[in-house]
Amino acid sequence: MIGILIPVRNLERCDASIACSHTPHVLTSARLDCRAQGGFGDDLKSVMHAT
Repeated sequence: MIGILIPVRNLERCDASIACSHTPHVLTSARLDCRAQGGFGDDLKSVMHAT
């Protein structure tokens, strides 16, 4: 957790707007033409092929 707090502290020093929530909100792309090998797109493809 410490590694996450340092960048947040740096953003706060720059007066960045930071929203905090107790529930996670994540937006992702569902693209299957993925750019990063082993990334989220590959995970989506493996789930689709498993069903």
